[in-house]
Amino acid sequence: MQIEAFLNLTFDSNVLHALPGEADDTLSRLKTRLKKCSTIPGLLEIHVVFGPLWAIGRAQVDSIEKLTNVINDIGKVFPLKGCLTFIVQPQLYPGEEAEDPNFN
Repeated sequence: MQIEAFLNLTFDSNVLHALPGEADDTLSRLKTRLKKCSTIPGLLEIHVVFGPLWAIGRAQVDSIEKLTNVINDIGKVFPLKGCLTFIVQPQLYPGEEAEDPNFN
């Protein structure tokens, strides 16, 4: 069974926005952090909105605990202020049953 979730992430823009005269600019900081996110197991995609610096992500994992790990790993890369998680109906294939009784 796979659990699919969409993540609405908000970031601390003070950490990500570069000030004039700093060595790296805001886009460079975002690119570097997005490359780090590409190695997070279970995170299928993440799209950052540049202005207010928030993002939409999509994860697919085997359990709620692994979904929590995905969010925690994103928080190690980006300065998270908040995360709203939308869990989609678990993807069950014909003849497959959910291990978690909450999903049956």
